[in-house]
Amino acid sequence: MGGFFFSDICTMITKEELQNYLKENQHDKIVAGADEILQEGDDDLKHGLGLAYFHQKKFADATPVFLQLAEKHNRSISWFNVCTAAAGERNFQLADEAYKKIQAILPYEKHHAGMMPLSMITFYYMHALTEAENYAAAFPLAEKIKNFYKALFITGNHYVVTRGLPLLQQFLETVNRIFEHMDDKEKIKNWFADFRSGVDEEGKEKLEAAEKSISS
Repeated sequence: MGGFFFSDICTMITKEELQNYLKENQHDKIVAGADEILQEGDDDLKHGLGLAYFHQKKFADATPVFLQLAEKHNRSISWFNVCTAAAGERNFQLADEAYKKIQAILPYEKHHAGMMPLSMITFYYMHALTEAENYAAAFPLAEKIKNFYKALFITGNHYVVTRGLPLLQQFLETVNRIFEHMDDKEKIKNWFADFRSGVDEEGKEKLEAAEKSISS
């Protein structure tokens, strides 16, 4: 969620300070000026505040900041922030609504800074749901991402990253967390078998290792 530029209007935090605080993970220094930032009304400053809250895992504070920006600008990246923050605070209805808005907006959206493909947005949403322990909602997203990989067939790191997907190993680490909380072992077995049928040898090896790690 990087790649944003911040206004130099806020009297408490300068543009340079805000950028440095985000870069150095000094989010408390941004949050300390929350009242001034919210009253100032500068959207870039509000976005920075939302990020600071998000990285502090203060999702209930981040969500309304992101939601205000998303309703104003109606961009996919704005709704993505709502989606992941809402999932973090376990407001799953809002998270799902935001994800649906993203899917409606993306096909017609002009390229802009911070824009992400649906494949990566889906991965981060799946990860946020997993962190929030909503494994039932995360699994259909894992199925969707699996099909993105199968459409590529090749699973080499550089190949998948340049085509808008996370590293396969990174994806499988989150997926295994989901599967560890699923009782339907046959469903898991079939998921891996279907995945292996649509990827190259390198992918098959990683999938076999991931499946074994669940049963071990």
